[in-house]
Amino acid sequence: MMWGNRDIPFLAYLRNFYVKHRISHYLPYTLLIAALISGMFTYFGIKKQSMDNHGRPVNLTLLYVPLSLLFLLFIIIAKRLIALWMDRKKGLSGSKLHSQLLTLFAFASIVPGLLVAIFASLFFNLGVQAWFGEPVKNALKESSAVINAYVAEHERNLGLEAEQVAQVLKPKLDLLKNDRDAFDAELTELEDKLPFSECLVLTKNERILGKSQLTFALELGLITKQDFKRAKAHGWTTRADKDRLRALVLLDADDDIYLFMGRIVNNKILRHVQQNAEAVSLYNEMEQERSGFEINFVILFVVFTLLLLCAAMWVGLGIANRMIRPIGNLIDAAQTVSSGNLNVQVKAEHFNNELDVLVNSFNTMVSQLKRQQQEIILSQRQAAWSDIARKIAHEIKNPLTPIQLSAERLKKRYLKKLGDDSVFEKCIDTIVRQVGHIGNLVREFSNFARMPEAKMEIHDLVSLLKAAVMFESNGQDRISFQEKITIEFLDFYCDQQQITQVFINLIQNSIDALVENSIQNPIIRVQLGVENNQTILRIEDNGPGFSSLSKEKLMEPYYTTREKGTGLGLAIVEKIVIDHQGIIDLGRSPMGGAMVTIIFQKKGA
Repeated sequence: MMWGNRDIPFLAYLRNFYVKHRISHYLPYTLLIAALISGMFTYFGIKKQSMDNHGRPVNLTLLYVPLSLLFLLFIIIAKRLIALWMDRKKGLSGSKLHSQLLTLFAFASIVPGLLVAIFASLFFNLGVQAWFGEPVKNALKESSAVINAYVAEHERNLGLEAEQVAQVLKPKLDLLKNDRDAFDAELTELEDKLPFSECLVLTKNERILGKSQLTFALELGLITKQDFKRAKAHGWTTRADKDRLRALVLLDADDDIYLFMGRIVNNKILRHVQQNAEAVSLYNEMEQERSGFEINFVILFVVFTLLLLCAAMWVGLGIANRMIRPIGNLIDAAQTVSSGNLNVQVKAEHFNNELDVLVNSFNTMVSQLKRQQQEIILSQRQAAWSDIARKIAHEIKNPLTPIQLSAERLKKRYLKKLGDDSVFEKCIDTIVRQVGHIGNLVREFSNFARMPEAKMEIHDLVSLLKAAVMFESNGQDRISFQEKITIEFLDFYCDQQQITQVFINLIQNSIDALVENSIQNPIIRVQLGVENNQTILRIEDNGPGFSSLSKEKLMEPYYTTREKGTGLGLAIVEKIVIDHQGIIDLGRSPMGGAMVTIIFQKKGA
């Protein structure tokens, strides 16, 4: 199957995608945010469900999503902890401190979480006990008893009054049940005398035989078969409906004729009666489901506590990693320095705290140690070679002039006598040429041994460099000189003669390398700029480049790879650069040739 335009298995494609897009870096944060959001939605969903259920235990299926995310997050955290444990077993730098910090973060998050969980459970248990305690039960019972007694008293009075009306109507029932108008008038007269708001006579089949004048909105559908049965069995029955009390009284058992009467009661009282009944019913139901309610709360609280603990653990892991990474880098760098390698720098990560100061201080210290080591090595090397140079100059310089004069005299005296003898002339010319070369070598040694002390003054470094390039480019028509100078003017505290000598020596080295190796389309590129408060100079070419020897060997006096080189050019350049508090580095140019980089630690005056 083709995945990503390559014939690779699907799992391998997923693995490559996982690594390429750094899924492992973003996945924990995504899970954490998703778990928190799902936890919030779950909380509000359970809260709404609890309100809809009037406090009854809720369905906890909403917890499946945050529980799943919590499980995945727990796996990732466990994986990180195992990796940390493996690093500690391997003895990696900073792993012990990492473990200690992580343990501290774990205790700082787990202990408060456990304490909060314990006290919350305790207070919740006390609260539940208070809800279902005897005082609450007694209060509900007493209030219910008072309300029921009040309603029962009204119902009893209504029933007695209805019995009185029934006693009045029973003797007249045979006459009135066939005369609707007379029946209505009789009921209206009774309604005026007694405190009733409605009054009617009906059969079991709900056929109305008579009603009072003010009886309009009586709902016969409210009378159930059970009401008729109770009235027939006990003689009368009462009930509360909305804003009134109603009574149903048996008038004639044979014909199933009943008297239905109603009295308006303060609707607040009846509403309180109904609310009290619902509250008592709900309270009894909740008391029966008390254990399930407590279990639901514990589960919900445990899930959210674990979610917050995992979030705290992951944040602690992130903080510990961010703190330990530069410390581990410092430990590795310190071990590298202790082994004698000063070519190390710790990458600054910009924490905006003391860790930045520590990293920068370490880098500064290593740079100073490296520069001091270079100065010591250079001083020792220069001292040794200066002594050799003085001895060589003393031993060789004196006989050079007599040798050269003698060779020229031999050529002048015997060339005519020998005639056109090319061998004799070539030998004499070789002697003179080699004597001149030895003289140049002696002068270089003398200059190296008597390097004058730098006279530091403020000069424009840009002008000095451009003058050196112009001087060296004269007569070099085949070579393309490229200047990439990003600044127009730079005050620099230096020795003008020595800095100019550095520029000329380096450019001349590039010219010699290009000419001696017959490079096609030769290029010398000179760059000067300021970066991060440092003055950076680069001189590069597209020649053969430096050999694979070490920088120290190439900088060593009297070592050269060129046929006519003295081996003192780079040594003199290095000494001048170090005297000016700079660093020199030899490398390979992007053009393929040699590149010399000089970094002065101070921008200028």
